[in-house]
Amino acid sequence: MTDIGFNRQASEGINRFHHETGAHFVEIFESDSDRRSRLLRMMVNDGVNPVIGVGYGNLSAIREVAAEFPQTRFILIDAVIDLPNVQSVIFKEHEGAFLAGILAGLSSQSKQVGFIGGRDIPPIQRFRCGYSQGVRFASSDIHVIEDMADSFFEPEIGRSLSKKQFIQGVDIIFAAAGTTGEGVLKEAATHQKLAMDSNNAPLISERMKNGIRFARQLIIDGKLVVHDASVDQRCPAPTDSIAILKDR
Repeated sequence: MTDIGFNRQASEGINRFHHETGAHFVEIFESDSDRRSRLLRMMVNDGVNPVIGVGYGNLSAIREVAAEFPQTRFILIDAVIDLPNVQSVIFKEHEGAFLAGILAGLSSQSKQVGFIGGRDIPPIQRFRCGYSQGVRFASSDIHVIEDMADSFFEPEIGRSLSKKQFIQGVDIIFAAAGTTGEGVLKEAATHQKLAMDSNNAPLISERMKNGIRFARQLIIDGKLVVHDASVDQRCPAPTDSIAILKDR
């Protein structure tokens, strides 16, 4: 079982690697954090090397097991472990979410947009704040309603939270919630709201595309710094300098 985010991408990638090289692999999905350490030890003892953990939730288990098996290589996606046999892979989620926020800010008709996160952990903090800053970069008079589901594996919670937000007047929701986010998509369909994909891409106007291109280049050039909320648990409003840059 995988969600429609990077868990599925990781699964598709490892399957593609298998078909292209013939290398064998073991794929396990475990939502119970208490069982992950035991499963990792079983994999290592069976000769699996390297071991790849997809998601922040694997942090504690990989840190524990990697210290016990220094000759085994581990790869952890979405968190950092300072051990010589662990390769940490992290992303600047806040920068991508900022661009999503710009799109939401330029698209919203109700002047209210929503965010639903899985759990209050560093990657989701970066998503949440980056999105909020992007919304305000596009339009300072849009209100962002935020909710945390406290789970990445409960579509019904995602559906309930998104229903609440739609009733409050939200017309666009950005979900960073794993399988919980699938419930957001289903509720959006019920309310005839849009989730961005190839089916509705023509609704993205040239004005919207230009706004995203403009902000993206500013970020690349270092002229616009999107705040990383995981560093200090703060999400400051965009500064006047950002507003000035927007108008150029």
